[in-house]
Amino acid sequence: AKIAYQRAIGLKAKNPAALNNLAVVKINSEGEEDWIAVAEGANYLEQALQIDDFFVTAKMNLATLMNYYRMFPKAKTLW
Repeated sequence: AKIAYQRAIGLKAKNPAALNNLAVVKINSEGEEDWIAVAEGANYLEQALQIDDFFVTAKMNLATLMNYYRMFPKAKTLW
C-alpha cells in the first residue's frame, strides 16, 4: 500500500487523500512509538491539510495523533 500511495503522489504531488493514506500506513506499519515515523506521518497529514484545509479525514487523523501524544492545544484546533 505504501508503494501505491507514493506512486500516486508521484503522479499528482498535491493529492491530499494519498498523503493522508501514506501517513496512516507509515504510522501504523512502523508503530506509534517510533517518533521518526510519527513525525513523518504528521508531516504528510499537515501537507494534506495545506492542500485542502477542509479535508476532514486528515484533520481527524492529525487530531487523533496529537491527542495520543497529549498535545491537546494543537489537537483542539483541529476538532
